[in-house]
Order: sequence, then structure tokens, then C-alpha cells
Amino acid sequence: MSRIFTFLLTIVLVVSFNAYAKAMSYPDVIKQLNDLLTNKQYAAAFQLSDEYTYEYGGSPEFDLLSGFSAYGDQKYQEAVFAFERVAIEVPNSYLANFYLAHTYKKLDNLPAAVAQLDLLLNKPITSVQKDKASKLRDRINNTILNKNKAWEHSISGMMAFDNNINSGTSEDEIFIPNLGTIDLFDSSQKTSDLTYSLNYRAHYQHPISQNKSINVNFGANYVDYIEYKEYQRLITNFDLAYAQESKFGTISVSGFARPLWLDGTYYRTEIGASSNWKKDISQRNGLMSSLSYSVINNDVNLALDLSRTRASFSYLFKSNQIHTLMAHWQQDVSDDREYFYRDKDVVGLMYQLTWPITDSIVSNNSILVEQHMYQGVHPLFLQKQDETLSMFSSQLLFNTSDKLRLKLYLNVQNKNSNIKLYSYDRVELGASWQYKL
Repeated sequence: MSRIFTFLLTIVLVVSFNAYAKAMSYPDVIKQLNDLLTNKQYAAAFQLSDEYTYEYGGSPEFDLLSGFSAYGDQKYQEAVFAFERVAIEVPNSYLANFYLAHTYKKLDNLPAAVAQLDLLLNKPITSVQKDKASKLRDRINNTILNKNKAWEHSISGMMAFDNNINSGTSEDEIFIPNLGTIDLFDSSQKTSDLTYSLNYRAHYQHPISQNKSINVNFGANYVDYIEYKEYQRLITNFDLAYAQESKFGTISVSGFARPLWLDGTYYRTEIGASSNWKKDISQRNGLMSSLSYSVINNDVNLALDLSRTRASFSYLFKSNQIHTLMAHWQQDVSDDREYFYRDKDVVGLMYQLTWPITDSIVSNNSILVEQHMYQGVHPLFLQKQDETLSMFSSQLLFNTSDKLRLKLYLNVQNKNSNIKLYSYDRVELGASWQYKL
């Protein structure tokens, strides 16, 4: 019996010795964690720190690196434990307290984040550190206020020069088979004017639970021109949506109605339903998609009644700038099959770059290219329309305060069509303002 006991004890000692021999020393663990974090290999860093928590947990340097590893790998609860241990051992550690507040924010524990930053701001830290902590606290406080705010209202206005308000052609005459060359009416030709608009927007959110809400949106946009009043229009929008957050992302479904009045006369209404999904797949990457179906009923010309289906998918990447790449598809189908030549499929690609120049100035630029493929032969021009639309937009946003935003913008469009009547160039240069009520 004693021989068996001695044999088992020898095996345990050998295994324990081999495990101990394979264990990395504290300096080696710290060095490897630093290397992994420098290379943004957060998952590997978290796995390594978790493996050695029993041996080296409690050391402020190890715990701080463990917190960074867990935070980078989106293991926010584990990051809280690590940063809390450092904050207890080294109360004046700026990094531990600052990232502990950040982690509380990620876990949506906003009151704890604010309390942690209040403690940090009362410690002996540099002016630069104090400025960063103060700005983070202000952002979190604004988030808390917005979460508790049921109603949001804003008004906005715009003034711009538009060198082609009717998207008219620059041609003076066109050739029509069976008719020959004819002169174009002024309404079909390029027309420039000064334009202005006033807009009102209201949003109401009714929380059902912590992760579910009902959202109501209403908007009215009045657009007018200095000289060509016949292009005056009023667009309203009503949207009722249900939104739910889960580990799979945020999903919303909505119904909407968008009436349009042209020159004081009711013109048309678009009624439809849509679904949207968005998901942050990491700190820097996100995905979005949408699908909608609507019917457009034209009160002035029934031949323009149609149904519209639209789908889009976007990828978002965050660094010092925000990059967004979106692909979309749209299909228009006329209700009256006599006008099937207006049916079309649209495929497009858009790239957008958002660059925060300072805390209050943001540059937003986008490029879009669409291909419009019509399904039937045009009865007048005796060919199918084939068009390419290119657009460039550049905006400079000035967040002058929490309530007031100013914007300068430039929009450039070019449509190239095999039927010259539908080709045009358009440039709009303007300024706008928005005020939150």
C-alpha cells in the first residue's frame, strides 16, 4: 500500500514540476502582454492574462494590462474587475480610473462611470488628463440626459444656389425618331435659381423595457425658390417604429407615410414599411442593413403610380475617421403596364468619409455611383434608357453648442443617359443651420 502511495505521490510531483517549469516568469508575461497589446492582438492578450491571473493577479502592472486586454477583446465585465483591483492598489492611477469609467460606460452603467470620473477629477492629475476626463464625463452626462428625454424637437433652415433646380438638360434641341429635331421647352432645359427651405422635426421615444422602445417621428420640409415659384414644394413625413436591442444587434421595423405638395397642390403620397438592422462587430467595425417596400400614388398623373422596393447593406470602419461603404439596390414597377418602359432596376455604391477635425468641426464627404437599367423601350425615343448617375457631396459641420449646428455644403451631380433629354449636370452650393428646441 505504501509503495502505491509513494508511486502516486511521485507522479503528482513530476506533473507539478513540469507545469511549473513551463510557466512563464513575471517579466516575460508582462513583456508578451505589452507586445500583444501593441499589435492589437486583444484576444490572445486576454487569453494570456487569464492564464496567469492566479499567479500574478494583484500586481498593479499585470492587472492594468489584463484590463486593457479584456477591454480590447470586449470582455467588459472582466475588464472592470481588473481595473478595479488597480484602482484599489494604486488609487491615483489615471489609466486605471479613466478606463474603469470607460468600461462602465460600455456596460451602460452610466452613473458608475460619472462617479468614477468625479473621483478621478479630484485626484492630482495633469491638466491634459483632467481635460480628457472632464470631456468624457460631459459626454456621458449628455447620454444620460438624452436617454431620459422622451421628446426631441428641432428646426432648421437652408439657403443655397442651385444651377439646375429642375434637373434639366443643357441641350437646346433633341432628335426624336419619326419626328426629327425639335426645340426644347424652357421647362426641359437647365434652370438656375436661389433656393431656401425651412424644416421642422419631432421625435418621441417611449421605452417598453430596457431594450425595447416605440419611436414616433414627424417632419415637415418647405422648399421654395426666389424666381421659379412653380417648383415650390412641401414634404411631410410620419414614421412609427418598433426597436429592439439584443446581442445580435439593434433591429427596428416601421411604417411610414410621405405626402408631397407641389406649388400648393397635393401631388402624391408614398406609403410603405421598412426594417433596419445594425450591429457593432468590434470597437472599430460595424454592419448595417435595411429593406423597404412602398407604393407611390400620384394624385395629378395616375400614369406615375408605382411600387418601389429598396435594399441596402453597409460596412462601417472607425479609426481617426469614420469610413462607410454602402451597396444598394432599388426596383421601381409601374402600376399601369402601359408604362412598363418606366420600370427600372437601380444598383449603386456609396463611400463616405467622416473626419472630426476638432471637437466642434466635422468634415463629411461622400461619393455615389448608380446604374439605372430600364426594362422597356421608350415609345417616343424607341430605345431603352440606360443611365449612370454620379454624385459628390462635401459638408463642413460646425457644432457651435449643444443646441446649434451650422453647415456649409457642396453637392455635385452628373447623369449620363443614352437619351440626351435625360442627361444633366447639377451643382448646389449652400449653408444651413439646425437648432434643437
